[in-house]
Amino acid sequence: MKRKKVLSILLSIFMLIGLIGSFEVTAKAEKVLKSGDYQYEVLTKNTVAILKYTGSTKNLTIPSTINKKKVTVLSNDSFIANQKLESVVIPKSVNQIGMSVFAYCPNLKSVNIQKGVKYIGQEAFTGCLKLKDITFPDSVTSIGDIVIDDTKNLILFPNCFIFIQLNSDKINIEDTNNEILM
Repeated sequence: MKRKKVLSILLSIFMLIGLIGSFEVTAKAEKVLKSGDYQYEVLTKNTVAILKYTGSTKNLTIPSTINKKKVTVLSNDSFIANQKLESVVIPKSVNQIGMSVFAYCPNLKSVNIQKGVKYIGQEAFTGCLKLKDITFPDSVTSIGDIVIDDTKNLILFPNCFIFIQLNSDKINIEDTNNEILM
């Protein structure tokens, strides 16, 4: 008898937790706003985060503002697996690029990250098989694991310590004086 009562209480608690969780999802969904090809959320009075890009532009310059609010964050997965993107310019207003933001964009060849970005999340550009040109500005202070994977092309860290050229046969790591380190 005690067992049934304990089991009944536990089931009630789990159901209550499930209900509370569904209210959080609903509340968050109400904060998603739309402007053109972008879904976004307001972070502060003057800043927003892009949650999703729904457009089909090949050469995209991400806006520095949406509805007069500064774009400071590209949220996790916001451009993931976009089949159309070939080049992207990330404005200096952005200071954070989330996890897997551009992951698995099969046609992405070029990314221009303007000075201002401080953090690039894990796997941000993984699976971008055609990526040939990406520059990390010296404003970047933190990079997640496996930011770039599955590419055989050039990665440049200007005003920094190294750049890496990935070839099918070898990996060249050179310093800014073009001296091969590895």
